[in-house]
Amino acid sequence: MELEGGTVERAVPHATIFRGAAWAGLARRFTLEFLALRAGHATHITAAMLVSIAVSVVSLFFNWLLMRNGLLVTGAGSARLLDDMRRLPAVLRGFRGRRA
Repeated sequence: MELEGGTVERAVPHATIFRGAAWAGLARRFTLEFLALRAGHATHITAAMLVSIAVSVVSLFFNWLLMRNGLLVTGAGSARLLDDMRRLPAVLRGFRGRRA
């Protein structure tokens, strides 16, 4: 998706991930994870945190892709979860085909 001089927030104005509370929740989550690793005397905490953040970002964009294709959304006009799961393979194949 191309954003002509705009931002992702403008393209998806109602996406919860871009609201302040969501960012605060992410910050708390990563802080708690860091503190748990530190309390457990884990080694390579920096690497573990970077991998955790990277996985979270990939997960966020994967969910965003699904929602842009009408899957895993709620509210008026949304499909049942079972219907979404049935459509999931086709959406993933379509995504893979666009990237190749």
